[in-house]
Amino acid sequence: METLDQRRTGGGRIGAVRVLLVMVAVVVAAWNLYIVAAALTARPLLLPPGGSDAYVGATVLPQVLQLEWLESSHCGDLADGETCRPVSTSVRAEEIPLWIRAVAVTPQLLEAIAIVVALLAVRRALQYIAWGQPFAGQVRAGLRTAAVVLVVGTLVRTALHPVGLALLTQWWDGLDGGRAIGMQPIYLSVPLLVGGLVLGSLGVAFREGARLQEDVAGVI
Repeated sequence: METLDQRRTGGGRIGAVRVLLVMVAVVVAAWNLYIVAAALTARPLLLPPGGSDAYVGATVLPQVLQLEWLESSHCGDLADGETCRPVSTSVRAEEIPLWIRAVAVTPQLLEAIAIVVALLAVRRALQYIAWGQPFAGQVRAGLRTAAVVLVVGTLVRTALHPVGLALLTQWWDGLDGGRAIGMQPIYLSVPLLVGGLVLGSLGVAFREGARLQEDVAGVI
């Protein structure tokens, strides 16, 4: 039989995990909102305004690995026989049309929302476990919600990634001059997908546990 001290210890640990989940949710939300805001405003939000040449690069967009201008105007000053090496300049986010940036960062925003919702759903499930009700319907509902949100959110994020990629590539191809480009063609967050499947499996296990509890209660 579980003693009162053991229950208190278990409840304390679950409480610590619940606090940790909230902290992680806040960090994930803050970080992704910062990236989205930086991409849309094209401004380094954590730096003081004015008196700085700091800028937000195009790589703030999840599809962009490299985006640079290749400048060779200086090659006219070279002596005969010298090889011209183009100078690369990183493309600033502000040079990309705002509506393209908005579409490009939408997948990241959706992924952040899915993570936060899943964490809060698991936190709610842990609350009932801490109350000594591991097979309550709210526990199964919380695990199911977290699983669905993570799996669906990951797949939707993966499906929307090529949309921003296509718009960026089309815009880039329509420009003149020397350019260098590096894009991430496919994105799939395997950890989030696996996490969703694991939570779904736990939900099934708790559902079976609740059924067995009801059967035992009926026998007694």
